[in-house]
Amino acid sequence: MPPDRLAWLVLICGLAAWGIIWGLIDTRRIIEAPFLYATGMVLILCPQMYVTAANPTKVPDDAFWVHSVMVLLCSLALYYGYGGKTKAPRKMPWYWEIKDRRLFWLGFACGATGSLGSFQLYRMGDIKEWRGWPVYWYTLSTIALPGISLMVISFVRSRRPYQLVMALCASVFPFLSIINAGRRSATIVLPLIYVVPWMLQRRHVRPPRSMLVLAGAACFVVVYAFPFWRDRFSEAGGAAQAISDKPLGEIVEEIFSGKQDKVLEVAESMLVIGARYQRGRYEWGYETIYNSLVELYVPGSLIGHDLKDKLRIGDGVSNDWVAEVYGVPVTFYTTKNGYADVFSQFSFAGFLVMYGLGAAFRRIRDQANERQSGRAVIAMCFLVTVPAAIAYGAIFLGLAMQVPQFLILWLACRYCTVRRPLRRVRPAEGAGRPRNLYPPNGLHSPALAGAVRP
Repeated sequence: MPPDRLAWLVLICGLAAWGIIWGLIDTRRIIEAPFLYATGMVLILCPQMYVTAANPTKVPDDAFWVHSVMVLLCSLALYYGYGGKTKAPRKMPWYWEIKDRRLFWLGFACGATGSLGSFQLYRMGDIKEWRGWPVYWYTLSTIALPGISLMVISFVRSRRPYQLVMALCASVFPFLSIINAGRRSATIVLPLIYVVPWMLQRRHVRPPRSMLVLAGAACFVVVYAFPFWRDRFSEAGGAAQAISDKPLGEIVEEIFSGKQDKVLEVAESMLVIGARYQRGRYEWGYETIYNSLVELYVPGSLIGHDLKDKLRIGDGVSNDWVAEVYGVPVTFYTTKNGYADVFSQFSFAGFLVMYGLGAAFRRIRDQANERQSGRAVIAMCFLVTVPAAIAYGAIFLGLAMQVPQFLILWLACRYCTVRRPLRRVRPAEGAGRPRNLYPPNGLHSPALAGAVRP
C-alpha cells in the first residue's frame, strides 16, 4: 500500500473511531448524529477505502486524495456543528404536544397506501423496465416506512395494543423485502423505526455495549453479504442454499483482496469527485435536485419521453461524462456518497453543508430531549438514519427522492401536534422567582409530571 494512501486511511479511520467511542461511552448517544455518522463510516467508507488504498489501480491518485480531503473536511464540520457551542433555544411560553390519535391514523393511512404499492410490485414479479406503473407503485411503497414510524410513536405514547398490531402488519412487506430481496436499507431502517421512539420515551435506558457490537456485526453482514446472496433468496433452497454456496468468509476475502469485481460505492464516488475537480464542473445546488425531480415525478408515459428529456438540464442525472476523464465508466445505478454529492455542488466549500447538518441535528436533539417538543420527536424519528447514510447516499439526490416522506413529516407536524401553554408553579414564600414546569416527554401523556427547569 502506498504510504500516502495509508496515511489518509489511518486518519479517516481515526475520525470514525472517535465517533464510535464517543457513542459507546454513553450508549444513550447511539441515536445521535455523530455516532450514527461514524457507524456509516465504519461499515461503508473505511472498508472500501482500504480496498482502494491497497489496490491503486482501482482509483487514480488525484481522485483518491481529493476524496480523502473532502471526507476529512466534512467529518470535522459535522462533528463541530453538532458538538460545538450552540445557541440555546429560546424559551417560549408554550410547547408542542403530540395528538396520538391523529398521528396514528395518519400513519395508518400511509402504511396502508405503502402496503398497496408493495403488494402491486410483488404481483408484477421480475420487472424488466422501470417505467409507467412500476414507478408509480414503487413511489407509493416508499411511504410505508414513515407510516410505520408514526404508528410506533403513537403506540409508545398511548400504549394501545391495536396500534402496535397495525404497525406490525404494515411491516410485513418491508420484512419480505429483506427476506426475499435482501434489501439493505430496509434491514437497517426497520429496526430503528421501533428502537428510536422507545429510547426517546425511556430516557434512563442504556443498551448494553455487547448488544451494540453484535448489531454492528449483523449490519456488516447485511451491507457486504446481502448483495451476493439476495439474487438467490427466491430460488430453490432459499437463503440457506445461497449462504452455503457463497460463505461469508469467502465474500470478505474477495472484497478486501480486491479480487471481486462488484461495484464499490466509495470507489465510484472517488471517480466522480476526481472528474469534477479536473473539469471544474459544479452544479451549485440546483441542477441535481431539479433533474432528479424531473426524473422521478414527471410521468414520461403521459407527456411523452421526448418532452421529458427536454425538461432536463444538461446531462440530467447521468454520470456518463466521467468516463471521458479517466476512461472508466461509472454505473448509473450506484448511488454516490454524500461527500461526492456536496463536492459536485460546491467544490471544497461543500463541507459547510455538513456543518449545517450537524447543527440542525443538534437543535432537533435538544428540542426532543430537553424541551420535549412533540414536533422535534417526530422529526428525530423520521431523520435518524440521515447521518449514517452520508457515507453511501447522496444528500441532494435524496432531497428529491424523499419528497413523499417530507410531505408526510410536514403533515404530521402541522396536523398531529397542538400548541399547549407551559404550566407555572407558584413558589413558596421566600423561595425565589417562579419556575416553569416544562412539558413531559413528547411521547407521554400530558398528565405525567415533567422536569422542572429554571
